Amino acid sequence: MLLLKYRNYFHSIFSNFEKHLTMAQIPPLFETALSAILEASAEIMKIYGQNQFDLQYKSDESPVTQADIKSSEIICKHLEKTGLPIICEETNIEDYTTRKSWEYFWLVDPLDGTKEFISRNGEFTINVALVHLKMPILGLLTIPAKGLLYWGDKQNGAYRIKLSDIHQIDYNELCQKAVKLPIVKKTKSLRVMVSRSHLDDKTMDYIQELRTKHKKVECISAGSSLKFCYIAEGEADIYLRFSPTMEWDTAAGHAIIEASGAYMVQMPSKSAFYYNKKSLRNEGFIVSRNS
Repeated sequence: MLLLKYRNYFHSIFSNFEKHLTMAQIPPLFETALSAILEASAEIMKIYGQNQFDLQYKSDESPVTQADIKSSEIICKHLEKTGLPIICEETNIEDYTTRKSWEYFWLVDPLDGTKEFISRNGEFTINVALVHLKMPILGLLTIPAKGLLYWGDKQNGAYRIKLSDIHQIDYNELCQKAVKLPIVKKTKSLRVMVSRSHLDDKTMDYIQELRTKHKKVECISAGSSLKFCYIAEGEADIYLRFSPTMEWDTAAGHAIIEASGAYMVQMPSKSAFYYNKKSLRNEGFIVSRNS
């Protein structure tokens, strides 16, 4: 639930989107997003536990379930209280002529990894990011089937906590209880994250190139945004993705890995990775913990 002390706070702060957020205003936004993501996680797991669930397909042939729709409804209901605009995969999206002037907005994937959800391998996430001037400044990512929450912002860093350890939605208290990321683990291998569902020839060629520079390259596959979590944890060194994604697939993970000290660039240009483009489609990217 949104803390009572913040109910009137958002209206005064965000009635004019040209006002600038300070880092002191991140905690109440985090708390609202966390309330949303916890409620959505619980609802998704109810549906996940059913013997069967409705399955439909969008125009691009990507699958969508009632879990996607229900999660979207819950999250948007909470985030609307902040007065900030929302881009969510499962809702109507404003035309670029409107959203190009947005200074702050929420970017939401209510169920990332629908294919993993359908196959019941547990590798699906909920992604919520706050974007400022085309860059994600706060990201929350939960793995409902594993009972884990990751979050990060540049000023305070990146964290991981068990959902079962969240008894009160208070930003400062959770930062004290959570595990600070990364958890540095020494290894002689270069650990490369790749997609479980989208391992293409470009990725394999790049891995082969890495093998000419490093004595040992270890590939780790995972679904949805779990790959960002591996990087944030320090369990992997590089995440390669050369096939297209959408902005809501990457924004929350992007914020978390940067808060953990890693970085993300577009490929092949290796330029800065940014959001709220005219097309919300991403091209290839590399996430790395290495300098």
